Amino acid sequence: MKTPENVKINGIDYAIKLLPQWEMGKHTGFAFSWTQQIHLTKESTPIYRAQDLLHEIIHLISSEYLGEMDSNGLDEAQVVALTAGLFNVLGSCGINLIDMVNEGLE
Repeated sequence: MKTPENVKINGIDYAIKLLPQWEMGKHTGFAFSWTQQIHLTKESTPIYRAQDLLHEIIHLISSEYLGEMDSNGLDEAQVVALTAGLFNVLGSCGINLIDMVNEGLE
């Protein structure tokens, strides 16, 4: 299974883009609801890229369904916790996000 070039959240397609580290600054992932894009660091290892993708998807879900972080949405600690938990649960169910990301976007 390959990672799609985009993901659909609440009916909106979000493009997934790999960018060099120098363009990302100190971050390894960004989610932009206003341009419908997820940016990931190209140089990240497959496991970090998979975790970053899931992390940014959770941010977008929070924004779409709960509101932005400064209002009712999830804060960064909650997103980190959900990312770690879901990553492990999905892995235990045989859903390998690492292979999906590594095969799909190179």
